[in-house]
Amino acid sequence: MFSKDSLVDLLNELTGAQESIEKVSVWIQQYRDQAPVIAQTWKTIFVEATQEKRLTLLFLVNDVLQHSKRKGPQFVDAFGHILPKCMAEFRTSDNDSNIERILDIWETREIFHHHVLSAMKYNLDEIGIEDSYVKLNDLMDSLEILRSQEKTSSEVLTKLSHR
Repeated sequence: MFSKDSLVDLLNELTGAQESIEKVSVWIQQYRDQAPVIAQTWKTIFVEATQEKRLTLLFLVNDVLQHSKRKGPQFVDAFGHILPKCMAEFRTSDNDSNIERILDIWETREIFHHHVLSAMKYNLDEIGIEDSYVKLNDLMDSLEILRSQEKTSSEVLTKLSHR
């Protein structure tokens, strides 16, 4: 019987070992009717996890998706709604080759529709929102310096024109 608490325990105990990933994947696949709840619970664990754990959780999703796709679209649909935003969590990750390999597998095996994969790749490549604020603040500082220089230049030109 499905229990969200059991799922949380399994996700928290998940390791990078293939046996661990397969064990949790098989358990999850039994509950395809709970795919939306499973995906949201996975996302909650994913967002709070370390980069290493996030990669392990992504490997788990990969296993679930590849083994369940022929049996129905429930997991593809449920994870297709959350994975694009989750890819943003890997922006500063050292796991680029692993993530790109997974995305290539999903593309080659047509796990997700092209627009979903494009959104994942876009979110993976885009700069983080924190970086955007830093860049915006730098730009505003530069603009302020330019305005100050423009004002100074204008004053100098005015003085020179009155001579």
